[in-house]
Amino acid sequence: MRVLVVTVVHTPTDARIYHRQIRALLTAGHHVTYIAPFDGFALATDTFNARARLTVINVTRATGRTRIKALWDARGQIKRLAVSHDVVLIHDPELLLITRPRVLAGTPLVYDVHEHAAAALHERTYLAPFVRRLAGRIISRVERRAENRHSIILAEPGYQARFAHKHALVENVPWAAQNPPAAATSNQVVYLGRISVLRGAHELLALGARLHAANGPVLTLIGPADADVTDAVNDAHVNGTVNWLGPLPNDVALHALAGSYAGLSLLHDTANYRVSRPTKLLEYFAHRIPIITTALPYAVALSTKAQSGTVVPFGDAGVAQAFDVIMGYAQNPATAQQDGDAGYRWVMAHATFDRQADTFVNVLKKAVQ
Repeated sequence: MRVLVVTVVHTPTDARIYHRQIRALLTAGHHVTYIAPFDGFALATDTFNARARLTVINVTRATGRTRIKALWDARGQIKRLAVSHDVVLIHDPELLLITRPRVLAGTPLVYDVHEHAAAALHERTYLAPFVRRLAGRIISRVERRAENRHSIILAEPGYQARFAHKHALVENVPWAAQNPPAAATSNQVVYLGRISVLRGAHELLALGARLHAANGPVLTLIGPADADVTDAVNDAHVNGTVNWLGPLPNDVALHALAGSYAGLSLLHDTANYRVSRPTKLLEYFAHRIPIITTALPYAVALSTKAQSGTVVPFGDAGVAQAFDVIMGYAQNPATAQQDGDAGYRWVMAHATFDRQADTFVNVLKKAVQ
């Protein structure tokens, strides 16, 4: 197959898009053209074009309110390239608005759903509340229409409730890591992902300060920070209460978290997070790192099934409990290693992309038929 993969929102090194799905396609011998905002994330296309059977094309990045130019740019590229590809795979709900039949030129389209887009608008604080509500209704309507016209892939079982028909499930889980180092072999705890208020930015900074004052493990933050918390995160980094590495490619980020005492997920209780799987928890487990997570439904279920990790309350109480757990691990590294090993065994047996790759490729093949 020749597959045209498109995003204007996500980083080109997005774990699901690039490191899982595109890797699966290339490994299976297919050809991929990848349209993504490389310049917008300061990524050179030459590095990607060096891979066999992969061609990459830069488009404008969609950020905040400045999305029209990005969509128009993507529309032009899709219209130019769709006819020479067997299937188009899109990752942003906005792209459903511009992938009309005359743009696709008869090429089938697959829409990959890997967040609750309407619920996620709650995080877009740069939009007025009534705009967020209106945009949410529009996205929901566009997605429902899409299922009658295109194939749909769901990254989470909970997303099925948004649609009238049953769709293919390709879970957003990590590739299996072979023989990762044991937990508690690096003097750090880690947070991987976007740093925002609703993802626990203030709780993370408070926890980092407490660990620093107690001479405990360093809190390492890996990921971009939202504009409203960037100064606070940078100040904490300068002051030495956290070690902020900024955004890193997924493979580099996973290497940086190796050996940590624990992996953190201090998400707030929002509609989006209640139905979404915190993939970072699985990535921590896949690298033998025990988890410390707030009490969201999936996180609680995961910790219970794996018999590993700690569930903490939301807010300040969760910070205090997380601090106690981390200091306990620091005093008894064997406990951290036991928890990390239990999580690793569970994820290797039940939740790796190795088990999903063939399903994903076959969904695209079926769309072409």
